[in-house]
Amino acid sequence: MRPGKMLRRHVLFIVDFLKTMGPTLYLDEMRDLIIRFFGRKYRIGLICATLIRFGVTRKKLSLIADRRNEYER
Repeated sequence: MRPGKMLRRHVLFIVDFLKTMGPTLYLDEMRDLIIRFFGRKYRIGLICATLIRFGVTRKKLSLIADRRNEYER
């Protein structure tokens, strides 16, 4: 693996976590999850850029959060 690239299984873990537990994690919390489960530390900017490359954006996450909020519906 070249420096500056996240492992695919780590990215998929975060994406699945966001889908199941809700889009409320900050980037540093995502980094901490990866450290806890895989023992690997990534820079926050790398996590952000990788999620964007996978099509996960703040706008998309906020839409999901709004749909889960019963008052907003």
